[in-house]
Amino acid sequence: MPISDVAPSPLPEELVGYGVRVPGVDDIDALYELGSAADASVIGTAMITRAEVEQAIVSPTSKEDSRQLLVEREGVAVSWPWIEQVTPDRLAGDVQVHPDLDQRDNDALVAWGLDWFERVARVNFDGATPPERIQLGNWCYQEDATRPVQFARAGYESKRAFIRMTCDLPPGETYPEPKRKIVVRRANVDAVNPDSGDARLVHSIISTSFTDHYNYTVTPFDQWIRRRADDPGFDPSLWFLAEYDGRPLAALIMNRELEEEQNAGYVHYLGVLREGRGRGLAKALLYRGFAVSRDEGRTSVKLFVDAESPTGATRLYESVGMTSEQVVLEWQKWIIRS
Repeated sequence: MPISDVAPSPLPEELVGYGVRVPGVDDIDALYELGSAADASVIGTAMITRAEVEQAIVSPTSKEDSRQLLVEREGVAVSWPWIEQVTPDRLAGDVQVHPDLDQRDNDALVAWGLDWFERVARVNFDGATPPERIQLGNWCYQEDATRPVQFARAGYESKRAFIRMTCDLPPGETYPEPKRKIVVRRANVDAVNPDSGDARLVHSIISTSFTDHYNYTVTPFDQWIRRRADDPGFDPSLWFLAEYDGRPLAALIMNRELEEEQNAGYVHYLGVLREGRGRGLAKALLYRGFAVSRDEGRTSVKLFVDAESPTGATRLYESVGMTSEQVVLEWQKWIIRS
């Protein structure tokens, strides 16, 4: 079910001269600049990408599954609250605020945005089979001293840490060949006709392998492939399968989301079925992804990993030369159906 349009509360009285509207295509550059400034004020660089902003505003998936607001002051974008429906009982959002605002206005805009998130969540209690409770998720950088206070004030709790890891790709680097019985191949994925190739197989492997992971819910194939096709930097030529003794037991999905700003490849998903773990399939897929990215002129490959992954993913990535680059913290609040 598409996420509903929900009007926010009026802006707080102290925010004189501020206005609210829904952002559009003409606001993409301003939102990218806003997000970049917000990132840089905390970690010294921007992690947001223009492709990410563009996808959030214009993609069919985003228009159905997310809602955005733009707060302006004197025609300048100063805050961007957005929220998306991950599953019917889980919403994820963020409130970007320009670092030039004083603390009073920053606090007021974040509190107002978080209140809007709850309004959106409560609409999801409507319908024939509403959930009993809905999880709201937000995040901040580990270095951020302000946002945790704002989250706690709104009733959120810190729940999990996620690590962005990176691996440099020197031009002449070589990577080990797959172990015996392992074959890595490109997945045959037709974005126009996904039933014609390996897309369902990739979905099955990723979905089944991620059932061990924190806060993961299986998404039906039709919705999942629609979202993948709308991902920033989507390119099915960067989807790979690993077979062991002829059986496909692992899958890797990469995209081009980070190429423009960071000249980096990005691992979106890596999943290995339980019966395939410990055989070298994940390493074989990663090495293929590294090699492809290197050959295309990328200087690094990046990914996010759950710091408490039950499958030991962090150790796996370290074993292939990846190092920690950034830590983000997830905060949660549960909204109970009244």
